[in-house]
Amino acid sequence: MQPDLLAKRIRENLVSQKKRLEDYLKILEVEEEDILKVDADKLVSHINLEKDIIEDISSFKRILEPLEKMYDSSPYKKDESLFSLKSSLDKLTSEVKIKSNKNKEKLGVVIEKIKIDLNKVNNKNRMFGSYANSVDSKHIDIRS
Repeated sequence: MQPDLLAKRIRENLVSQKKRLEDYLKILEVEEEDILKVDADKLVSHINLEKDIIEDISSFKRILEPLEKMYDSSPYKKDESLFSLKSSLDKLTSEVKIKSNKNKEKLGVVIEKIKIDLNKVNNKNRMFGSYANSVDSKHIDIRS
């Protein structure tokens, strides 16, 4: 494959990856708000969108790796813009990972709070159940 054509394909792939990562970052921003609102339906929808984006990014990477190997091994002059594009993509990937981890931590806190609230409700139900105040007899007098 010609070096210019190869560089063009790599650039297109990197730009597509960058676009998907930017979309992912936007989803993570909205997801954070929905975590704090405890909106389960929206969270499920965000998770499904995230799965799609991750699949897209993975397929971009599968295509990109062999192209980069061919390009890097070619003796021709390298296109500097690809390096800066790849660098910005790496930075964006890092931002996505950080944001995703923050959302994961916040979600963990919310889930733990929900568990505590459920335990409180269950304990109240046990205390005020129909048999909560009844006395268990241990001996029955049958002499009469």
